[in-house]
Amino acid sequence: MSDRSARALIGQTATLAKDAFSFNGRMCKSPSYERSVDDLAQSFREHGHVSSAKMGVPDPVTSIDVGCSEICLKKPGLIAKH
Repeated sequence: MSDRSARALIGQTATLAKDAFSFNGRMCKSPSYERSVDDLAQSFREHGHVSSAKMGVPDPVTSIDVGCSEICLKKPGLIAKH
């Protein structure tokens, strides 16, 4: 993901429900919401293909696999697309 593409996602609202997840016009039906706690730099390098240095997320990072995408918790109530 380019820096420009990533910046375009800032401030977007994600909708999380039991039977669907939607973000930026993309919807996942029957999301898994599988949660894991990972090494920040390794997780971003392997899954997001981005640098974690400027993302402002904690280390270790809590990642949530929703099925068609992956998000991470920046802090309670605030997520980042991973």
